[in-house]
Amino acid sequence: MTPDSEAGWAGAHARGRSRSLLRHVAAFALALLLTVVAPAAAAAPRLTTAPHTDTISPGSTIVFGGYGSTPLNDTWAYTYGAVALSAPSAPLSLHAAVEPLPTGSDRITLTWQPPASDGGYSITGYRMYRGTTSESETILATLGNTLSYADTNVTTGATYYYEVSAVNALGESPRSSEVSISAHDFTNPVVVFTSPIEGATLTSTVITAQGTAWDDVGVQQVEVSVNNGTWTPATGTTSWSASPPLQTGSNLILARATDPAGNVGIGGVNVTVTAGAALHTTALANAWVDLRPPAAPSPRYRSLLASDTRTGRVILFGGWDGAGLGGALNDTWSYDPATNRWTNRSPATHPDLSGPDCGVCFGTASMVYDSVANRVILFGAVQVPFGLPNQTWAYDPDANTWTRMHPASNPGYGHDFGLVYDAAADRVLYFGGGSITPHYYDIGSNRTWSYDYANDRWTDRAPAVSPPIRYGAGMAYDSKADRTPLFGCCTNGQDLWPGCTVANDTWSYDYRTNTWTNRRPVSNPPAGVDLSLVYDTQADRLILFGRGRDAGNATWSYDYTTNAWVNQRPANAPPARAGAGLVYVSVEASGSGGPGGHPSGSTLDVVGIGALVAVSGIAGAAWIVLVWTSQRKREPGPPR
Repeated sequence: MTPDSEAGWAGAHARGRSRSLLRHVAAFALALLLTVVAPAAAAAPRLTTAPHTDTISPGSTIVFGGYGSTPLNDTWAYTYGAVALSAPSAPLSLHAAVEPLPTGSDRITLTWQPPASDGGYSITGYRMYRGTTSESETILATLGNTLSYADTNVTTGATYYYEVSAVNALGESPRSSEVSISAHDFTNPVVVFTSPIEGATLTSTVITAQGTAWDDVGVQQVEVSVNNGTWTPATGTTSWSASPPLQTGSNLILARATDPAGNVGIGGVNVTVTAGAALHTTALANAWVDLRPPAAPSPRYRSLLASDTRTGRVILFGGWDGAGLGGALNDTWSYDPATNRWTNRSPATHPDLSGPDCGVCFGTASMVYDSVANRVILFGAVQVPFGLPNQTWAYDPDANTWTRMHPASNPGYGHDFGLVYDAAADRVLYFGGGSITPHYYDIGSNRTWSYDYANDRWTDRAPAVSPPIRYGAGMAYDSKADRTPLFGCCTNGQDLWPGCTVANDTWSYDYRTNTWTNRRPVSNPPAGVDLSLVYDTQADRLILFGRGRDAGNATWSYDYTTNAWVNQRPANAPPARAGAGLVYVSVEASGSGGPGGHPSGSTLDVVGIGALVAVSGIAGAAWIVLVWTSQRKREPGPPR
């Protein structure tokens, strides 16, 4: 028996099956009759939402808002695509610079950029090669995951040639372009733009930038960068061109010229791309699409998002607009991917995260969708440092009502905890989080709790083994594996960011056996905290976006079966941000299988909610699937 005070998860389900066996048999006969004889009469009066057939839902990961240089309110969609795994490509932009040391000798400092492709696995290190003639380089040093190296074993006046390679779990990359350097050249090149001009307004995110560069001894390389992103080589040197990808809005395009001694000159222009750029409506594999809905919630970050898997709608609650402790928001919105529209639901009552100490500002709430109860469950709402106790709320997306629940106990004060819904167990799972009392942020925890909406009850699961204490981990329920993977966090319990030590370990939790397991994959994303992690049911992958509070925009996937993280490097990623809202849009019965699931890629025709579902579209096959509202999943008693 698990620590849950019911008579055991498996036993309860077995008894439920026995009690409803006769009803299932009778309903199955009725389903066959309705399907074969009179399909038009099968529509149930409870059906109020038509099936979604749009190109965004199901099967897309939605990002809303976050914080760049200011709060954001853009909406993006990502569609997973498989990535080939390999050794990395060659490192980019190898530079060499020389400086005299007080001893009379020189030091040559080498810097470079990561490869354009890490092969899908994390870079584990680099290898530096050196020679005294071109293409004669031999291994000089084996390095860790760094982007610079200082060569002090050099002779003043000599010329050296360098190359660098990258290493991941699958092997070593080709070497970078060769650079050479001679002592005592300290003149920087000059680089300018001829097109576009400073302050230009453009109507497309695809352009060709052009310019010139010159130096007293020659220009070795020209590279370009947008908004302080990765430097990529241009075509040509003294006359150069490049096609850097831009984004709608402001763009800073930089060009960098390097001479043979490693001296660098940089020039730039600021341009604006108008919203009139073409809107993409078709989802592409392994690509992000800027959806640009006609209206959206106000700019904010740390919004709470959940996916209503019956309809494909996204539910958003609150967020922080950055305007101090009074900047917390309490509005409720829904997003319909079929129409690309946000709607302010304006319910009569709602949780209050606003004051006096702005609970949402400090990450003290999270929410998930309970598909059996058709409720969005919000937990937290504590106000710090000495505010209201933690609260449990339930939102009915059909009735547009928030209801305050009153469980006898709960996990207590906390911030930046993990919260997911385990569909097989029909439980909301809580893990970790930082303590708030008696002061502000304190040490993390490794508590595991579950919440049963039907009985309005939180239960301390108290597993024998747990991940180390942490807060700010990414956590999502993998329905095919019936596990809850967890990634990253702040581990050492220091007061406030950035004092904490971030981690990049991967764990998984099995509700049935109440066990945590350290997965130890061969490759991991960079360490981070306050991470955005969701499960893509169609791709059977976890999707990780960004670097949490480090404001990145990388996209990684995790395959539970192979225990592998893969750097997706998708096309046209959203700009870097912190505190983004991330949610996977799906319809409940169109996932990749797993407990109670259906075959991947099926099309779904909803005949009745909690009654009959017909699924077809797999190689001409067809099924009749009975979906029953759980008898034990009753509405809780007062309060309503």
